[in-house]
Amino acid sequence: MTQEDLTAARVPITLGDREFVLSRLTDRDLSELDEWLRARIIKMAQASLPDDASDKLFERTMGVAMSKAMRTTWMSGDGARMMATPDGMARIIWQSAHHEDPDVEYEELRRLMFVPENVKTTNEAMKSIRPRVPTSAKKGSGPNRKNSPKKRRSRRAKRTKKGSTRH
Repeated sequence: MTQEDLTAARVPITLGDREFVLSRLTDRDLSELDEWLRARIIKMAQASLPDDASDKLFERTMGVAMSKAMRTTWMSGDGARMMATPDGMARIIWQSAHHEDPDVEYEELRRLMFVPENVKTTNEAMKSIRPRVPTSAKKGSGPNRKNSPKKRRSRRAKRTKKGSTRH
């Protein structure tokens, strides 16, 4: 048994009459999901523009879209909402399943995500393939918590209020 077999969760999932094998999402998979989301935001902005859009409207619309895209990840609020759509769920399943079956097609998975039973099955399977986040990586923990810039400013402000002569 290889190290990968010991640490990677492989989850069989049946959607419709097809069986897929899902693997735990890797860092590369997560980066690809982020890029997919960003591209979708840009495409939606482009699609929202009329054919005769002025240069000013084009620049403003695309500027807002680019700014939003750069702040969006699959775990952020907007990103998570997009991933909860049939398109997003299909992309997550494709991202996970293509490791075991390179011929799996996104469009096939997308069609399957419009069947309520498949959505429920997919949600259960996603609990097994999501990346594990070490406890030390969670907000408010880890070695930098004590000396974060916000904490240092807060301590500095308290010392100044107590009559410190620091400026």
